[in-house]
Amino acid sequence: MFLGILRQEIPLKIVLFLLKNPNSKHGDILKNIDVAPSTLSYHLRKLVKKGVIEVQSYGREKIYNVINEKDIIRFLIRYKPSEILRRSKETWTDFYIP
Repeated sequence: MFLGILRQEIPLKIVLFLLKNPNSKHGDILKNIDVAPSTLSYHLRKLVKKGVIEVQSYGREKIYNVINEKDIIRFLIRYKPSEILRRSKETWTDFYIP
Protein backbone atom coordinates (compact mmCIF):
# COMPACT_ATOMS: atom_id res chain seq x y z
CA MET A 1 0.00 0.00 0.00
CA PHE A 2 1.77 3.20 1.15
CA LEU A 3 4.55 1.69 3.24
CA GLY A 4 7.12 1.07 0.54
CA ILE A 5 6.97 4.48 -1.07
CA LEU A 6 6.56 6.49 2.14
CA ARG A 7 9.65 4.90 3.66
CA GLN A 8 11.65 6.83 1.08
CA GLU A 9 12.78 10.28 2.13
CA ILE A 10 11.82 12.32 -0.95
CA PRO A 11 8.31 10.88 -1.43
CA LEU A 12 7.67 11.33 2.31
CA LYS A 13 8.74 14.97 2.15
CA ILE A 14 6.51 15.53 -0.88
CA VAL A 15 3.48 14.00 0.84
CA LEU A 16 4.05 15.98 4.04
CA PHE A 17 4.40 19.17 2.00
CA LEU A 18 1.20 18.45 0.08
CA LEU A 19 -0.70 17.68 3.28
CA LYS A 20 0.25 21.14 4.55
CA ASN A 21 -0.06 22.84 1.15
CA PRO A 22 -2.86 21.34 -0.95
CA ASN A 23 -3.26 22.38 -4.58
CA SER A 24 0.47 22.90 -5.05
CA LYS A 25 2.21 23.24 -8.38
CA HIS A 26 5.50 21.59 -9.32
CA GLY A 27 7.33 24.88 -8.73
CA ASP A 28 5.80 25.31 -5.26
CA ILE A 29 6.95 21.86 -4.23
CA LEU A 30 10.37 22.38 -5.79
CA LYS A 31 10.95 25.56 -3.75
CA ASN A 32 10.45 23.59 -0.54
CA ILE A 33 12.15 20.28 -1.32
CA ASP A 34 15.83 20.38 -2.19
CA VAL A 35 15.98 18.17 -5.29
CA ALA A 36 16.50 18.67 -9.01
CA PRO A 37 13.34 19.39 -11.02
CA SER A 38 13.66 16.07 -12.87
CA THR A 39 14.03 14.19 -9.57
CA LEU A 40 10.90 15.84 -8.22
CA SER A 41 9.00 14.95 -11.40
CA TYR A 42 10.14 11.34 -11.10
CA HIS A 43 8.91 11.05 -7.51
CA LEU A 44 5.64 12.83 -8.27
CA ARG A 45 4.95 10.34 -11.06
CA LYS A 46 5.70 7.44 -8.68
CA LEU A 47 3.34 8.84 -6.06
CA VAL A 48 0.59 9.30 -8.66
CA LYS A 49 1.11 5.76 -9.97
CA LYS A 50 0.90 4.32 -6.43
CA GLY A 51 -2.34 6.24 -5.78
CA VAL A 52 -0.92 8.39 -2.99
CA ILE A 53 -1.36 11.72 -4.78
CA GLU A 54 -3.40 12.94 -7.72
CA VAL A 55 -2.56 15.43 -10.42
CA GLN A 56 -5.01 17.71 -12.18
CA SER A 57 -4.03 19.59 -15.30
CA TYR A 58 -5.23 23.11 -15.98
CA GLY A 59 -3.77 24.04 -19.32
CA ARG A 60 -0.02 23.84 -18.86
CA GLU A 61 -0.23 23.85 -15.06
CA LYS A 62 -0.44 20.71 -12.97
CA ILE A 63 -1.85 20.80 -9.46
CA TYR A 64 -0.98 18.06 -6.95
CA ASN A 65 -2.99 16.85 -3.95
CA VAL A 66 -2.87 13.93 -1.55
CA ILE A 67 -5.61 11.36 -2.12
CA ASN A 68 -7.38 10.14 1.04
CA GLU A 69 -5.61 12.57 3.36
CA LYS A 70 -7.05 11.03 6.52
CA ASP A 71 -5.86 7.54 5.56
CA ILE A 72 -2.36 8.83 4.79
CA ILE A 73 -2.20 10.74 8.10
CA ARG A 74 -3.37 7.68 10.04
CA PHE A 75 -0.82 5.57 8.22
CA LEU A 76 2.00 8.01 9.00
CA ILE A 77 1.01 8.22 12.66
CA ARG A 78 0.77 4.46 12.97
CA TYR A 79 3.89 3.41 11.11
CA LYS A 80 6.20 6.40 11.69
CA PRO A 81 9.05 5.43 9.40
CA SER A 82 11.67 5.91 12.14
CA GLU A 83 14.76 5.94 9.97
CA ILE A 84 13.27 8.59 7.72
CA LEU A 85 12.02 10.56 10.69
CA ARG A 86 15.56 10.83 12.01
CA ARG A 87 16.82 12.06 8.64
CA SER A 88 13.83 14.31 8.03
CA LYS A 89 13.24 15.53 11.57
CA GLU A 90 12.63 19.11 10.48
CA THR A 91 10.04 18.03 7.93
CA TRP A 92 8.16 15.87 10.43
CA THR A 93 8.28 18.30 13.35
CA ASP A 94 7.07 21.14 11.15
CA PHE A 95 4.03 19.08 10.23
CA TYR A 96 1.17 19.66 12.64
CA ILE A 97 -2.03 17.68 12.73
CA PRO A 98 -4.76 19.53 14.66
